Amino acid sequence: MVWRNAVACVAGLLLLVPAVQFAGFTTCADASSAVRAGADLYVDDDAPGDPGPGDPLVSDPLEDGSPDHPFDAIQEAVDAAAPGSLVLVNDGTYSGEGNRDIVFGGKPLTLRSVNGPGACIIDCESAAGGFRFEEDDGPDAVVEGLTVTNGFADYGGAIHCGLYSAPTIVGNVLQGNVAERDGGAILVHYSTGLVIEQNLITGNEAGELGGGIFTMGSSVRIQDNIITDNWSLIRGGGIMGRYASTLTLVGNTISGNESTIGGGLYLDNSAGTLFNNLITGNTAGGSGGAVFVLQYGLDMTNCTVTGNSAFNGGAIAGQNTTIEVYNSILRDNTPNEIYTITGGPPSIVYSNVQGGYTGSGNIDTDPLFVADGEFGYCLSQVAAGQPVDSPCVDAGSGPASNTCITLSDGDHCLDTRSTRTDNYIDLGTVDMGYHRLATSPVQANLVCFPESGTLPFTGLMWMTMGSETEYMVRRLAGRIDVDLGGGGAIANWRAGWTNLSPGGLFFQTWNQRFPALPSLVGENVFQFTVEDVTPPPYNQPPYPPAGQTATASCAVTGVSPSSSGPAR
Repeated sequence: MVWRNAVACVAGLLLLVPAVQFAGFTTCADASSAVRAGADLYVDDDAPGDPGPGDPLVSDPLEDGSPDHPFDAIQEAVDAAAPGSLVLVNDGTYSGEGNRDIVFGGKPLTLRSVNGPGACIIDCESAAGGFRFEEDDGPDAVVEGLTVTNGFADYGGAIHCGLYSAPTIVGNVLQGNVAERDGGAILVHYSTGLVIEQNLITGNEAGELGGGIFTMGSSVRIQDNIITDNWSLIRGGGIMGRYASTLTLVGNTISGNESTIGGGLYLDNSAGTLFNNLITGNTAGGSGGAVFVLQYGLDMTNCTVTGNSAFNGGAIAGQNTTIEVYNSILRDNTPNEIYTITGGPPSIVYSNVQGGYTGSGNIDTDPLFVADGEFGYCLSQVAAGQPVDSPCVDAGSGPASNTCITLSDGDHCLDTRSTRTDNYIDLGTVDMGYHRLATSPVQANLVCFPESGTLPFTGLMWMTMGSETEYMVRRLAGRIDVDLGGGGAIANWRAGWTNLSPGGLFFQTWNQRFPALPSLVGENVFQFTVEDVTPPPYNQPPYPPAGQTATASCAVTGVSPSSSGPAR
């Protein structure tokens, strides 16, 4: 078989609040190389003491996994690690023996890059896959923040999850891997509770089924991934579930995948729950450009399905199945939106379906997509600066706060996400279609009191920094700029740091007295700026970018000490 070419591979402010480790990416291992029991272990095949940099078979004679004497092969560190350990892989490209077909051997441990997948690459050199998990490997077996590329295997080109294994695969780039049979990037075999989250899965190929992900008889949560430009010869260009699999897809972008049937997703005698996914630009030579469902059923809520193509059923094709669609947008799919081979028609309500579809709350009109940078599927809204509101705004079946899916970590509701170019969260009646993460979640609030006074100014300023995100830890910084009424300014008066833990709305208050200002006469304007300064890897795809800001301001009228009123 001739394989197609894979897609090409892709401190500042004063610390004024207690530091919190950033998702394990700060160096925290015992610096002593003499005592390693229970400590974090390091891997680096280009360390100063390694006589054979780049060769995992030539090792530092003192290697013990310490920062000064790291292991030079990943498998060595995993073998040496105690259960519950953290194995940290330093920057570099890892290949050769000990850096492919890596096994955990049933140990609960986390294997994590130090600086994210862009800097830490496992190159399998088309000689094997990247990881092989077996029955004893459960959710505490974690692979995080690595790039796995050039994997080649019969099943699972990058990661093979064998019988009954259920690891956690989070924050990785799986790119340019090949399976001769099934699962170009990931194969899952009779697993319960496996999690695939926040990965970029791109440019992988399968000779038969599931170009990106293939599952067999498994219960899998696939959440907040970008699954793009994968290919399979027969079925499921992006994802395929088979043999009574139960797939829960939440918050994914599934785009540009290709297969004969089910370009984006193929469900074969399997159940799929699709909540808040963007499915676009997928292609099938036969039926189901975006999704094909054979028996069992599909439950789709708040998905945007657009720009997909097939011989029939550009959006959804089904055979002997039950399909239910809510609050979704099915537009501009070729040659038609819905195609049923046999069995009853889908049930679709409160959705925008091109060509029209019978059901409560359905509409047939241009959704008025608008672009925000590279993202082209926001809904036009006057409140966000567009001239008109999309007909999909506030057109869903109930409140955004009640449009939720319950996962192991709680409810995920659409009032924490956005359809707007300004990323403001969806409040009130839920909008139709996909809601992206509110990537400008920062908030700033500032109160000056009293509003007039003399030096030394003993009032307090009150500030709030908030973030709501589902993407692990975000880091915010704040500062105060002061324009003095008597002339001059103080720039970048530092307000503080805070680290924000995963999910939930977080507030941090910070109080400041201003006795040291050079003057406080006339109108003095204080501006508080909050910025998302999250470092790698969590400011890189598939995570939200850093750099978003929010501002708030207040004014203090300075009073001359000899005056009973405001200075003029």
